Amino acid sequence: MGTVNILLTNDDGIDSPGLRAAAEALLPLGRLVIAAPLHQQTSMGRAQTGNPEACFQPVPYMVNETPVEAYSLEASPAAVVRHYFVTHPG
Repeated sequence: MGTVNILLTNDDGIDSPGLRAAAEALLPLGRLVIAAPLHQQTSMGRAQTGNPEACFQPVPYMVNETPVEAYSLEASPAAVVRHYFVTHPG
C-alpha cells in the first residue's frame, strides 16, 4: 500500500490550536500537507471568499519536531482547498 496523502484545513486559521491538534493526530498516518486560512474564518467553511489572484504563503510548521509542508491564504477554507488543488494538480 502506498503513502496516504492528507490535506488538512480548518476554519480557525493557520495558527489555531485545533489545527495543531489535528496535525499531531494525522502526522503518523501519511504525508501531511496543511493549507489553511491566514485568519479565523468561523462559519465560512463552504464560502468561496478571498482574492482569486492571491498566492499561498509558505508557513514554517513543526509537528512533534517534524517539519510539515504548510501554507496559508487570505481566503475561506473552501477557497483555500480549491486554490491548493488548482496550484498543486495531481
